[in-house]
Amino acid sequence: MLRLIPNKRRPWLQRVAAIGVMMAVAVTFLLSGCQAEKVAVSKAAAIPHTHTSERQTFLPFVIRATSGCAAIPGVEYRSLPVFVNPWIPPPADAATDPGYNLALLGYDVADAPKELVRYNGASDPTPPPQLYTLFGDERTPTFVQVYRLHHSDGAPITTFPVTMADLEVTPGEVVRAPDGGYDIQYGYDALVVYADEEQVTLNYTRHDNLEGYTVYVDGLCVAPTLLSLYRQLDEAGRSELPALKGGDPVGRARGQAIRVVIRDTGSAMDPRACQDWWIGRCP
Repeated sequence: MLRLIPNKRRPWLQRVAAIGVMMAVAVTFLLSGCQAEKVAVSKAAAIPHTHTSERQTFLPFVIRATSGCAAIPGVEYRSLPVFVNPWIPPPADAATDPGYNLALLGYDVADAPKELVRYNGASDPTPPPQLYTLFGDERTPTFVQVYRLHHSDGAPITTFPVTMADLEVTPGEVVRAPDGGYDIQYGYDALVVYADEEQVTLNYTRHDNLEGYTVYVDGLCVAPTLLSLYRQLDEAGRSELPALKGGDPVGRARGQAIRVVIRDTGSAMDPRACQDWWIGRCP
């Protein structure tokens, strides 16, 4: 049997050999780690998104931008106590409730005209929220795109051919609470029942639910003072909520369009209906 006998005269050779072995092991370890990382990334890229169903199409809000977040000077916001309806309780968490947070619902592009349309029937005797009052100049905007909103279960809403619309704006433009014929007290039109950095949900009653008309506006830089007041009252239990008069600023447009949905007692309506939301603007 052969035995390796250390060379006592040249200990530096042993040290060099040991160092070489250690370096080889380290390089092998690093290379194997890099290879594993590449494999992991490749596998992750190959995994399809599974948060949508066949009937549900989530489209990116490509018109959003980082501009338009300047504060709105000289604006103060106040609150009103919420009236309690024992038959329709308030949400347990508005941020996770698709009736309040529009971002939780899917949608797809509608094959329908991007313009005002007239339906049969008369207008509401008490004017509902007028969408042209979203803008300081009360113009009839260009419809950039129209959509079919989905129910919370992913099925498209089919009551109307269009239930959501993108309206053209100027980036940074002040967007206002739509004015209507409703006075919930002291001249206020609506309560802010949900708000985050990019959207507001306004209910035109004193209730914290989807009674009456509800207007959703997305694509905003929500006014910081309004968002702060909403969050404070939400955390305090929602016994009061911010109140807005028609024409009060809610924020500034982030990009070249804002997204609008309007509901009547929870049912999504056609935002193009000129005899309802654009009275006097029918072609």
